[in-house]
Amino acid sequence: MSERATNRRSTHTIRFSDAEWRNVLDLADAAGLKPTVFVRESALGQRLRRRPKTSDLTAHGATIRALIDRDLQLARIGNNLNQLVRLAHGGRVRHDENFRETLDGIVAEVEESRAEIQDLAEAFRDSARGPRA
Repeated sequence: MSERATNRRSTHTIRFSDAEWRNVLDLADAAGLKPTVFVRESALGQRLRRRPKTSDLTAHGATIRALIDRDLQLARIGNNLNQLVRLAHGGRVRHDENFRETLDGIVAEVEESRAEIQDLAEAFRDSARGPRA
């Protein structure tokens, strides 16, 4: 038990309507906190320390898998670029229209992956923030 918790010796009663208490329970649950901790931290103006719940981790699983898929895709693109650079340095790449199309395709894939990663990161940050008190 923390030092702060051992100094809490005074118990007080607060009355809520049924609707208010359901709201407190919902907000506390969304924040991953016990209702007593949620009420105390909210009343004292403390920043709510959000704790991830198992359901949060499950919900984030799809986002994490999508990020891993994008990472693998970018690794493959990087591998293709390395092969092209090696061929170019060896003088074995013709700089014709096909070469230009290949490079344009790679650049388009990288830009698409970057945009999707940014979208996934924003969605992850939004979902991880939880409720604002």
